[in-house]
Parts: sequence; C-alpha cells; structure tokens
Amino acid sequence: MRALNNQQQNNESLNTVLKRFYENLPSKPYCTNGFELEGLKINRKIEAVKKPYIQYNHPMWKKYIIIDIDLPGAVVEWLYEKSHLPAPNIIIENKDNGRAHFIYELMDAVSFTEKSSIKAQQYYSAVERALTRELEGDERYTGLISKNPLSNQWRVSSFKTEPYHLKDLASKLELNPVNVRPLEKAQNDDDVICGRNDEVFHSVRRLAYKDVREFRNSGRVFTHWFNHVLSLVKEKNSNFINPLDYKECCHIAKSISNYTFKHDQKCYEQFVERQRAKGSNGGKKKSAKYEAVRIAAKKLFRMGVKLLDIAEKLKISYRTVLRYTKGLAKLKLLDFNEINKSRTLALAKKSMERSGMHKSSERSEGIKMLCDTSQNQVLAPSRACPAFLGIFLKNPKGLKLEILNIDKREDSEVSFYYCGSS
Repeated sequence: MRALNNQQQNNESLNTVLKRFYENLPSKPYCTNGFELEGLKINRKIEAVKKPYIQYNHPMWKKYIIIDIDLPGAVVEWLYEKSHLPAPNIIIENKDNGRAHFIYELMDAVSFTEKSSIKAQQYYSAVERALTRELEGDERYTGLISKNPLSNQWRVSSFKTEPYHLKDLASKLELNPVNVRPLEKAQNDDDVICGRNDEVFHSVRRLAYKDVREFRNSGRVFTHWFNHVLSLVKEKNSNFINPLDYKECCHIAKSISNYTFKHDQKCYEQFVERQRAKGSNGGKKKSAKYEAVRIAAKKLFRMGVKLLDIAEKLKISYRTVLRYTKGLAKLKLLDFNEINKSRTLALAKKSMERSGMHKSSERSEGIKMLCDTSQNQVLAPSRACPAFLGIFLKNPKGLKLEILNIDKREDSEVSFYYCGSS
C-alpha cells in the first residue's frame, strides 16, 4: 500500500514538472529525430514535442541547467554514491544503456543578452560547470539540444517538484570561478559544436566576416556574395563522411550571407547616414511650421513685451519663448526728455571736437531744418554718442510707431531715426 502511494505521488510530481516544462519551452524550438538522420530543424512547439530531441532554453535566457552523463548506470551512481548532490527535477534515461540527462529547473531564468548582467551569467556558468564536474558529465556538451522528457523513447523520472534558486544549488556545490570561461570565448570556441550544421556554420561565418569587406570594395551585388558563401559551405561540407544535402547547404549559406551583408561596418555606416539625412530633413520641415511664430516672438520681445505676455498672446509655452528669444537684446526705449537730453549731449560733444564755432553753428542749423515740428516728428542722433547706438522711441500719445528709416546726409555724420505721426 505504501509503495502504491509513493508511486502515485511520484507520478503527480512528474506530471507537475512536465507541465511546467512544456510551458517554459520556446515557441519554436530546435528539434530532431536524430543528428545523423535529419539534422536540426525549427518547428512549432506542438509539433516539436513529438521529436525525441528538443531545445530546452530560449536563445535569450536559460531556465534549465542540463547535465549530459554518458556513463552507464548514471541514475544508480547518483542515488547510491552521490546522493549529497542536489536532486534533479527531471532525469531522462536511455532505456538501452543507462546514459542520462539530469535536468535542474530554475525559479528565475538567467538572461543571456548583450545588455544582461555579466555576473549573473558567470554565476549560472559556475553552477553548471560545478554540477558537471561533480556528476562526471560531459564538459563539451553545450546544452542546446537534449532528450525530450515528453517522448516515449526515454525513461523519465522526477526527484524534486519545486524549481531551484541558483544560490540553493550553489550552497551544495564547490564553485571554482577559475574554470569559468568568458562568455565571448565560449561562444567562439571551436569545441562548441553541435553536429555538422553547427560546424559548417561557425567555420564559414568566420571566413565570411573577413571576405565581406573585400567583396564590397569590388562593387559586386548580393547574388555574387551568396554564391561565394555557398561555395565556402560546399567546400567545408565535402570534408564530412556523410555530407549535408544541397538544400541544407543553401540554408546555411543564405543565413550567413544575409547577416554579413547587412551587418558589416560599411553597411552600418550607410544606415546611420540615411537615418541622419531623414532626421535632418524631417527637422527642417517641422521647423518651418513655427517660423512665423518665432518671428512674432522676437518682434514682441524687441518691443519690450514681457515673456509671459508673449507666451499668452502666441499660445506657446514660456520655455518656448525663452528658446526663441535666447541671445536677443531688448531695445532701449526713451521718452522725449531723454531724447532731447541725449541730443544735447551729443551735439555738445561734437561741437567741442570741431575746430571752429562757425561749422558748429551751421551744423546746428542743418539739424534744426531736418526737424519738421509741423508734422510732429522727433529727432534723435544715433552715432554721436556710442552709448546711445540703436535708440528707439517710446510710443507717445498721438504717435504711431511705424517702420524706422535711417537717413544719412552727405554733409553730416549724424544719422537719425524718424517716428511718423498717426
């Protein structure tokens, strides 16, 4: 009776673990009936689970640690000799020779993207290598493809229902950081090979990275580049005792040629240049919509209107007004008394600089003639004194501020601003 209850509990535990396993699978994993039979294929999850070999982890993160043990009687060895080691969530055993895959499920997946934490990745690798060492697993095993626990071809069992935290596994192992290879080196290492497809792919892609630069300089098109890569794939494939078929070679060549042609440095620079040109043209077009508003804001600012009033009148934000008027100087507005005073000072200084009083008198008479009081015009010297360059008038009663014209007489060095009457 007790044995029957234990059997039922084991079945329930296994069903729970396998249900999570199916949910955690990638949507389109690698799968195969055998590496020598058909190679790796990508298929939908619902079809891939029918194959005896399947991809466990997502390319961007890892939810499982897989240990490949090629020793006969691997499960018995663990139960009686290495029971102090963490219990696997899933054990997938070959019915014929007793070789097995030990699967450890993680509570939190470890991200393996370029922007992910390097320390987390190294921690995962350290735990994986420690388990491999303690269980005497295959150190050359990459973990891409493993025995499918949902296939009837294997003997499947479960010894732990709940998934592990990495720290829980690490607490039962002796980690050795020295043995953890850098991720970049592991990805490019010649030992990281998973069948003929992988060997051809990794060998040819390295050659393609170098050849694509020389190829672009020759001015040839993509078709020529694909044919060149395909010839490299065929050459590498001819070294196998059982070579890949022509269709498989074409798939590998297409993958390598597409990637290298679109992602080399020159192509990237051309892409950046196109984006820069698009952004520049788009900015000019958008900027032209607000040109009239910018001109109006600058005009009001020069007339002495407050920034808040400008923003309210033009229906734009205060910060936009600040940006439009940055670097502009307000015009100094003077009333009639200030204008007369500045005119008197300017004329007095000019008179002192003149050698004779006669010229000064003639100059004063000329200035008076220019001031037409009948038209209610006001005269103001602009060049006589540097302190009053660019003098404008406050709008007095009865006067309308119009376009200011500068009149310079040939016999005079003084320029004047006129304000027409309303």
